[in-house]
Parts: sequence; structure tokens; C-alpha cells
Amino acid sequence: MALYIGGIDRSQNRRKAPVSSPTAWTPFHLGDALLAYWDAEASSSLTLAGSNVTTWTDCKNGHAPTQAISGSKPLWSATGFNGRPAVIFDGVDDYLSILGTIPFPQGTDPCELWAITDFAAGNAVTSSIIGWGDGVNAVTNRALRRLGTGYANALFGNGTTNSVVTNATIVLTGKRILRARFEQAQGTVYVDGGNPATTIATLNSNTANNFALGQGILGANNYMKGAISAILVTTLLSTDQATQLTTFLKLRGDIV
Repeated sequence: MALYIGGIDRSQNRRKAPVSSPTAWTPFHLGDALLAYWDAEASSSLTLAGSNVTTWTDCKNGHAPTQAISGSKPLWSATGFNGRPAVIFDGVDDYLSILGTIPFPQGTDPCELWAITDFAAGNAVTSSIIGWGDGVNAVTNRALRRLGTGYANALFGNGTTNSVVTNATIVLTGKRILRARFEQAQGTVYVDGGNPATTIATLNSNTANNFALGQGILGANNYMKGAISAILVTTLLSTDQATQLTTFLKLRGDIV
């Protein structure tokens, strides 16, 4: 029906209510499943000495690995990851750590570790991206790594020894999305959202006391050589949650 105002048909001139666009998905949409999120693009989460990283605080719960030694601080670069920000580790002595009792899943609590990385070519040693544990007797170790062979690897301390799961489908050079899933009786490693490799292992009830980014759990070894755009710790994710996170990281890293 026509609407006449002042003798003029206004029925086609009514203002439509604005249509709000959906909020873009980010890892924070994981809610309580997101336990920690280190984001190199969140400049406020980084404490710098010049361009060197003294502290990198996770954006979810404020866990803050640090480095006090001047020569062992990784480098923050505004263009270090495909033209976007990154924290860069030199493969020699750079790392960030939390000592003492750590605030991440341990004992029999399952979890997942995620990272979007760009590994430097020619790195022939094992690079630890993120990990925690007692180190020495392999009771509590959990870590996401790149082996010297170039393959993605997870370290799974089962109470007496380190079980390992290696994904030998893709050599990790250039930009990659890595995911390690630590379940009660199984470890799984994914590369770029697919190609799962699994091993049988058992989580144990012991607690851990050392945490590091860019360094092996034993200390003074397995230093990472390459750039990190983001690292996440989560609870076990559903298939939908893992798909959403993988899609987010692929878009961020321009990974096909």
C-alpha cells in the first residue's frame, strides 16, 4: 500500500534498518578452551629492549615468559612473517621461559599446542617451539618441535620415557601451521590442518616445573631458528573448533 505524505508517495523511501556484519572469528571465540595465546601482532603484549623481546605476555590469561640475558632475547620484527609482525629466534641461544610451577595443563590433563611458524632454511638441529616439563627424567614433558630432519614432532613424557610422534609428510620450511594434540593415551601431530600422525602414549599424574618458548625443556639445547607469528595452548578442541582455528591461521599467514 502506498504511503502518501504531503501528496507524495513515500512508500519506497523508507529507511531500512542497518544490517550489522558478523564479527570476524578470532581465537578468543574459543572461550574457555583457549588457555594461552601469544600473538606477535599484539604489540601491547610485548615488552621490548630496543627490538629485543624481554617479555611476551599471552593475550588470554597473562602468562608471561621472560628473558633477562641480553644476548638471549629473541627479536621482534614488524615485517618478519610474510610482511607481518613476528618474534624471531636465532637458533643459537634465544628463548623465553617461566621457571617454577607452571600454569599449563599437566599431570593427566590433556591439551593442544598450536603454532604458526616460518622456519629458516638450513637448520639441521631440532628446534623446540613451545614446551614444558621436568626435562631430566621425561616424566612430565610436553613439547611441539621441528626435528633436525625437518619434520614436525611432539614430545610426550609418559612417566618413564619420552614417547615421540613425528609427522613425516611435510618438511617444515617456510610458513606452516603446527598442531600437537596430547590425549590420555595418544599423541597426534598435524601440519597445515591435515596429515595427522599418531603414537600411543599415556599421560601421567606428575606436575611440571619448567616452561619455554624457543628452547628445549632440558635447557641450553634445541633452540629454535625461525619466526613465530602466534602460539596457542588450548584444551582438546572439537572438529569445528579446530577447523575455525586452522582457517584463521591460514588466512593470517596466507597459507594455502
